[in-house]
Amino acid sequence: MKIYFSKEKPPIYEQCAKKFGVRWKDRIIFTYGNTIYCKNKVSQQKIAHETTHIKQQQEYGIKEWWDRYFIDIDFRIEQEVKAYLNEISWIRENVRGMKNKEEKIEKVTRDLCSPIYGSVVTYEEAIKLLGLNK
Repeated sequence: MKIYFSKEKPPIYEQCAKKFGVRWKDRIIFTYGNTIYCKNKVSQQKIAHETTHIKQQQEYGIKEWWDRYFIDIDFRIEQEVKAYLNEISWIRENVRGMKNKEEKIEKVTRDLCSPIYGSVVTYEEAIKLLGLNK
């Protein structure tokens, strides 16, 4: 799979900004098709996450995936949980030190319940959805 990177805003940026209140300057990362959009360098950890969305969009259709992502909360959660599970897997395999791993996984958990997805799950629900025992 060929992945491209762009420092430009993605085609769906305005819709995301309106729906979720995200701002380009806040290091937000988007995937549209096989391109990862971010004004900053994207870490390998986040590439693991975004690669999941590339595959999802290939299977579902790019426009169709984004259309449903904007309106279907359950779909959005399902898609993000899969991406975060892949990110957690990457963390567990590649990050050294238990404390560092735990801190990164904690950040992932907090990201899932954040406003960037519409605050559609609580922290406790995020823990359960990600299969984390806290």
